[in-house]
Amino acid sequence: MTRPYELVYIFDSALEETQINERLERFHSLLKSPETPEPVTSTNHWGKRSLAYSIQGKSIGYYVVVQFDSQPDALGELERQLKLDESVLRYLIVLNDGPAPVAPRPDQGPPDKKSADTDKGPADKKSADTDKGPADKSPATDEAPADKSPATDEAPADESPAAEKAEEVR
Repeated sequence: MTRPYELVYIFDSALEETQINERLERFHSLLKSPETPEPVTSTNHWGKRSLAYSIQGKSIGYYVVVQFDSQPDALGELERQLKLDESVLRYLIVLNDGPAPVAPRPDQGPPDKKSADTDKGPADKKSADTDKGPADKSPATDEAPADKSPATDEAPADESPAAEKAEEVR
C-alpha cells in the first residue's frame, strides 16, 4: 500500500538548476513501482535561501520540496542514495499531512505589528487592550506615570533630596 510523503532537499547552491533537475529525476526514479508509475505529485523549487547555520561550510542552499506517493520499503534505497550524494546538504522525509508548502517570498517581511493594530476594528482594539498584562491595566491618561518624571528643565538627578542627604552625611 502506498502512502503520501513529503521530501525537502537542500542542495549545494553551486549547482545549476539543470544539475539539480537531473539529480531529482535520478532520486525519483528510485520511487517508481508497478503501483506508482509516477510517484511525484508536486515539486516546488524554492530556490536559493540562506541557511540558519552553515552546513559543510556552505551558508546558502537550494531548496526543493517534493510530494510523492510510495511504498514505505522503497524509502530505504532513496535515503541511501541521498546520503551518498555529496551535493545534497540535508534532506527530510515526512509523512504528508496536507497541501504542499509555498515558498516564502523574500520581498515580504513579517507583518508589521503597528499596521496590524491599525487594521483592527473598534471592537478588536478594545479586546486587544484588555488582553494586556496586569502592569498595563492602569487607566490611560495623557499624564506621565507617577514613577517617571516628565522631561523638564529641572535640576539634574544628582541634586535630588537623597543626594542632598548624602551631602549632609559627609
